Amino acid sequence: MARWNGNREAQQQSNAAFAKLAAANRGELEARNKIKGKKKKKKFTSTADINRQEANPTEYLKSREWTAKKIKKLNGHGRYCDMCEGTYGLEVYHLTYQNFGHESMNDLEVLCKRCYQQRYPKES
Repeated sequence: MARWNGNREAQQQSNAAFAKLAAANRGELEARNKIKGKKKKKKFTSTADINRQEANPTEYLKSREWTAKKIKKLNGHGRYCDMCEGTYGLEVYHLTYQNFGHESMNDLEVLCKRCYQQRYPKES
């Protein structure tokens, strides 16, 4: 909670407003979850499992190794978009698929959803 430097009434009003907002958000999330139902947990596979099968890009992108690389790239990068320096809706993308599955951090880029759509527009 923030300090209000002796203005106890202002602090109490702020705390009450915050509690009301938090309760509303909780209720909204609970209602949304009831509508959607329970989601299945994401199943992670290891690179060893993928190598035993045919090289399947979808399986690799669900693997613990890919998740760890994404987190490492985001944390080491500073969590901002390479194009617009925005901080919302970030994802890690491959610059090239030459080293797919064994990519270095230099083979990856961080983009927000809007910049990704600008850089790689869908062909109609």
